[in-house]
Amino acid sequence: MNKIFIILTLFISIGCSSVDTYDTNKTYKTQLTKFQKTSFHNFIVNATPSDSTIKIMNITQIYRPNIKLKAGKYEILVERKGYKKWRKLVQVDSDLSIDVELKQGTKRKTKVEKRYKPKKIYKSTSTTSNHSCAKKSCKNMNSCEEAYYQLRTCGYRNLDRDKDGVPCESICSGG
Repeated sequence: MNKIFIILTLFISIGCSSVDTYDTNKTYKTQLTKFQKTSFHNFIVNATPSDSTIKIMNITQIYRPNIKLKAGKYEILVERKGYKKWRKLVQVDSDLSIDVELKQGTKRKTKVEKRYKPKKIYKSTSTTSNHSCAKKSCKNMNSCEEAYYQLRTCGYRNLDRDKDGVPCESICSGG
């Protein structure tokens, strides 16, 4: 009797178990929405002048016309020597083409030119200069005038250690 009861219990549990149904239509819709979320869009930059360099700063991929990009924000840099840079954050939600016209830039001072522009201009009291460009240090200078001559004419920038335009501050005041 116990054997029959166990067999009946087993038979009932196997016969009454639920079967998971597989809805292929629902699975297809889920896969389709995942594809739509990760779809790629064509992106083009029409730059003037046409030989400008175009970079997308926040990806490693190199820009080329009709590049495929995922939806999102991208930092675009367009530059060319002699022109002002154009840099902008662009939202890509669909195929996108943007026009960029660079403007001619003015010659800007380099860091070196800015750095060595003296705050105080030293005027020479003598009309003739009898200094030479023999490489010297501050302790070998005879006057402040000679120190300025070495800095400006000879280009010995190491005489102006703190880069304020005044050489040999132990000799010259104002620095």
